Amino acid sequence: MANLTDILDAVVTKVKSISLAGISSANIKARMLPKIHEELDAVPCVIVSTLRAEAWEPIDMEGTDDIVYFVNVTIVAANNFDFVSESGVYFTWRERIRKALEGHTLAGAPTVWQIDYAPDAVFDPAEFNNMYAYQPMVFEVHSAEVP
Repeated sequence: MANLTDILDAVVTKVKSISLAGISSANIKARMLPKIHEELDAVPCVIVSTLRAEAWEPIDMEGTDDIVYFVNVTIVAANNFDFVSESGVYFTWRERIRKALEGHTLAGAPTVWQIDYAPDAVFDPAEFNNMYAYQPMVFEVHSAEVP
């Protein structure tokens, strides 16, 4: 049975495996929230976190449930209010991350049977006043689990 920690760690491993140009694998990490701490985190970075409480529904008569974990993969980049210069790089990262996760399973989380991309805003408007661009992506990670 996969748990949320296994899923987040597996997503981090998957994102590291696609070797995004210009970012150290040490800057791809799991967190409780998609937020950086200026004294601890170098940017750009990719933060893998939860978005909201999981959902579930029965799959079969044997007691297996489809647990849907909402996983947030957020690219955080310094932009100094410049939303143009590096946008091509970050949009390419978004596309590569989406293609690596959407429709696939996760090594390290054997109960995950499907990952769906849930379109969301490209930039988080709540972060416009910061010197960083927060670019969230939401994935619905389906896991077949027996309670």
